[in-house]
Amino acid sequence: MKVYLRLVLGILLSSSLVFAKKTNVDFLNHYIKLSREGDVSYLLSYPRSGNTLVRYIFEFVTGRPTMQLSSHHDLINIFLNYSLKELEVDLYAKPLWKVHRNLAIQAQGFYKFDRTILVLLVRNYKEIALRYSQFRDLPLFDESGQLIEDNLKLAFSIWDKDDERELYFQNIAYFDTLPQDKRLLIYYEDLMQYPEHSVEQITDFFGGSRERMQKLLADYDYYKDRIHTFYDKEETALSNVGDVRFYSHRFTSAQRRSIDNWVKEHHADLWPYLARYEEQGEDIN
Repeated sequence: MKVYLRLVLGILLSSSLVFAKKTNVDFLNHYIKLSREGDVSYLLSYPRSGNTLVRYIFEFVTGRPTMQLSSHHDLINIFLNYSLKELEVDLYAKPLWKVHRNLAIQAQGFYKFDRTILVLLVRNYKEIALRYSQFRDLPLFDESGQLIEDNLKLAFSIWDKDDERELYFQNIAYFDTLPQDKRLLIYYEDLMQYPEHSVEQITDFFGGSRERMQKLLADYDYYKDRIHTFYDKEETALSNVGDVRFYSHRFTSAQRRSIDNWVKEHHADLWPYLARYEEQGEDIN
């Protein structure tokens, strides 16, 4: 009897997944069709810069879905996720495409520069460099304390592809080319420390519901804690969000300053976006 029940449940589960995947392909085609006309919205960020939190805020205040640009992962559980959460998302509305590479935006068949609406998330470049240097086992300083520039460049790259070197800076440079009325810059640190301002920016930029915005802000910690359950994210993916210097405080002030100097020298044109991260004060750890 138990074997029979397991067999029946297995068949039902397999059938439901096949149906979901088939239907989700239809949704993907629907989103692509919508994106061939009018403005197209993108959420661009280097990984671990607040992407998941911003997509949640966007969906909450606009009622529009977010979709991954480079894969179909989000489509697999689209019904399971959206039917269980309180975001009131209209699955037929025009999506916000989320992506980590500016080149992925430009590679889409429906891409038009003059139709692009972009939200860029920027996190402290020292946090990015130190986090990914550890992740990829790339020491940033040699035994004498000198900066290893090649490893630093790789830490800003994610993938070892020639056209994606220092991707962190490529994304900012792409943002800089867009008209001011079609771009919104959100700093990760502001999002974490002053969420009210960032939520209001996102709401106003996309013409979202201020009533929904107030609902979100009234119980912000509750909603933020539930995010990982909505997008099949592990809790660790959203850990340490309260400490905006979680990685970089492990290095000395002198080491952090050496990274500052490298960025100022090699990406002087982007420094106006990044000057807020320059090391200040005395030489303390």
